[in-house]
Amino acid sequence: MKNKLFLFLSLIVMVSVLIGLTIEDPWGSKTQTTDNQINVNTPVHVSYGTPVYTDDFDGVNDTTALKARGYKPYYRGTGAQGLTATWYQGSTVVFNAFNGPATGYVAANYNVVTGTNNIDSWLVLPRLAGGTLATDSLFFYERSATGSTFPDSVRVMYSSNDSVPEGVWTELGRFKTNTTTGWQRHGFKATAASVNGRFAIRYCVANGGPSGANSDYIGIDALTIERVPVTRTWTEQTSGLATTLYSVSAVSNDVAWACGAAGKVLRTTNKGTTWTNVSGDMPVGNSLYCIFAWDATNALITGISGANTYIYKTTNGGTNWIAANTHAGFGDDLYMSSATDAYFIGDSSG
Repeated sequence: MKNKLFLFLSLIVMVSVLIGLTIEDPWGSKTQTTDNQINVNTPVHVSYGTPVYTDDFDGVNDTTALKARGYKPYYRGTGAQGLTATWYQGSTVVFNAFNGPATGYVAANYNVVTGTNNIDSWLVLPRLAGGTLATDSLFFYERSATGSTFPDSVRVMYSSNDSVPEGVWTELGRFKTNTTTGWQRHGFKATAASVNGRFAIRYCVANGGPSGANSDYIGIDALTIERVPVTRTWTEQTSGLATTLYSVSAVSNDVAWACGAAGKVLRTTNKGTTWTNVSGDMPVGNSLYCIFAWDATNALITGISGANTYIYKTTNGGTNWIAANTHAGFGDDLYMSSATDAYFIGDSSG
């Protein structure tokens, strides 16, 4: 009996070798191809701004490692999830990384779903420290297996407030992955500034899976978020005064103060759209040469009257001004390090 079982197993092995039976790698590609690409360690590409986030995926890229770096992988395909993780470590069996170690890229493939199902694998990027600006753009390299006939596709998304696929997202663009010339770079601009803004990359294919007609294997590498400096412009404002202004103190994007001749003080709380006269009970005989404000209610001013310099203080937005100090000589500069501490310098008498 043992001899018969041995002969039977031997026959199976021999037949398998003869007919070329192979076990398919669930993490690989459906396309049988040889990629002769040389691993690029010093890539050159055009930078459109200052990188504020970079990930070359040169380390570990399994689900645990991606989450530890702030990524949020989500499976949103139809049907049960398949044999592979939503996103995982790149394989040199299919192709090498764009730069760094040969496996240094993140991949996804057709086995993320079972049978014939729709693939929708999300890779939500980490939130930027300090938030995303409207001038920020996401750049990354992508590709599929050389010669693949499967129309793998990617969508790029942006959300101002959400980090889950069920949130509110704007599609920035979509494309079919490159199957002819290796790694190809794409760029997509954020739609709005947001402290909670996030980009997301979606491997999104209808009729995908092991039995589907449209999915194979994709890779993502050399990802950056680049920031272009905002162009600032100067807009002339109307003060409403006929007298000269000598000094201005900007407290925030909204609040600023100004002062000048004839004891005049102005304040804006709407980014300079309108200026309000807050001279209050300031003596009109003073020429006010320096102002430093701490917020919309607290400010200090130096004023000259005759041969003396006065330091005036308000704690109610300019309704009242109190002479906090006076001395002979000319006051040059004033600085507040807090709402209660200030520094003053000036010229001596004569």
